Amino acid sequence: MLFYAKKSVLRFANLEELPYYFRKRDITEEVDMISEKELYKDIAEMLLYQTRFDNIIWAEDLFDLQIIPYPKKMKDIPGFMNMKDRLEPYGLVVVNHEIRSMQIVDVMADVEYDRLFISKNLLESIWKDVRKSISYAIKENHIQGNPDDCIDKSLILTATPIKTTTTEGEKRKQSLLDNHKYLFYWIDGKNIFHDADCECIKKADGATLMAETESPEHMEVCQQCAYHLYVRIASNPRTKQIPIVEKILSNNNVNLNQLMRFVNKYHMRFQAETLSELQVICEEDTWIIKNTDQKIKSLWHNNYIKIGEERLMRDGFHNQEVEKSSMTYLLNYIASYDWKEIHINKSSQKISEIPETILEEKTLIQRIKESVYTFIKKLFS
Repeated sequence: MLFYAKKSVLRFANLEELPYYFRKRDITEEVDMISEKELYKDIAEMLLYQTRFDNIIWAEDLFDLQIIPYPKKMKDIPGFMNMKDRLEPYGLVVVNHEIRSMQIVDVMADVEYDRLFISKNLLESIWKDVRKSISYAIKENHIQGNPDDCIDKSLILTATPIKTTTTEGEKRKQSLLDNHKYLFYWIDGKNIFHDADCECIKKADGATLMAETESPEHMEVCQQCAYHLYVRIASNPRTKQIPIVEKILSNNNVNLNQLMRFVNKYHMRFQAETLSELQVICEEDTWIIKNTDQKIKSLWHNNYIKIGEERLMRDGFHNQEVEKSSMTYLLNYIASYDWKEIHINKSSQKISEIPETILEEKTLIQRIKESVYTFIKKLFS
């Protein structure tokens, strides 16, 4: 629905002559008069083509609307949450007849009830010009009334935010929730901790809300939000990936007890940008479980080379040649993986059986060390 005064009209000769922004608005009835739109047509065309507003309304069209000035912020208006979906941003065209100029200011329109919301301070600064425009429109439309009657001053008298004892508490609550280092929330005096998105926390009084980075001792986790909480812990700080990770795990039947064990005992961390792959970080190793949206999943492991008793991590991943339908099996495999144990079991291998790439990489590392040592020796000799 486009917002315009029911009795107001666009008074150009025909639709094709209207500037672009005017063409979006309906023409209701012709009135034999010269309006601001025609008097300042050239200025309006130049200004409106450059404006960022998709919708505009002229001050002369406000004569049959309700103008509601509000103090400070719109969100402080009583009932704002109930009407916010109806509000649309508009540009109000204000004409100064004395110097033949115009400006466009921000207003919010309740298009369903023909109400225009405007900042009290802004209205005071332009009211002289707006009043003249409304007065002229009232006269030319042969309507009984006064421009001042268009203003509803109820918000100025009653809508000023009242400071209560809960204000500081709400500020404190929002501060705790905005601090992403906090993962565990609970209400003072209670022995259950929650996720930040839990309904209990949303309803909690900010004055009694507590938060911590570590799991509180001697407390139990809320069963309603526990799964979401431990996915958050494992996805932190990539909070935008939480819904994807949670869907992958839940779709693959990883239950809460298993999830808590993987996160608490094995310190697993999860990352996912699509539903088809889950990256798992466990200790020093990084894994990718591919085809997480299919029945059979494959496991990939980060590349590395063994140098003596140490490992040197390399870019890329190799197929671990483990394919299972069970996500829990793959996560348990990751949890129990020990690269040292694997190489001990293969210690009886002959040197000739060790992949040539490992020998080549080892030789390369040795050459690099020798080159660095020679360079330093020459530098200080």
